[in-house]
Amino acid sequence: LAAVDQAQRLIPSSGQTRQIRAELFLVRAQASTGAGRGRAARQALAAADDAEAANPNIKAELDALRAQASALLGRPT
Repeated sequence: LAAVDQAQRLIPSSGQTRQIRAELFLVRAQASTGAGRGRAARQALAAADDAEAANPNIKAELDALRAQASALLGRPT
């Protein structure tokens, strides 16, 4: 995650680094339990929104990620 944050600082308009950030938060959520799971899932959702704002062409991939994060939060997709 730190390396992706660094890449995002170097190339702030990169939708790809923002997508990777969202994916890493999702993996963290999947590997966590309790409050940590919810926090990471919400971070994944926020990062997915940020990635889509930077690159609307990756919406389909981000929608799949959002569905997984929402499921971890117990939200309907």
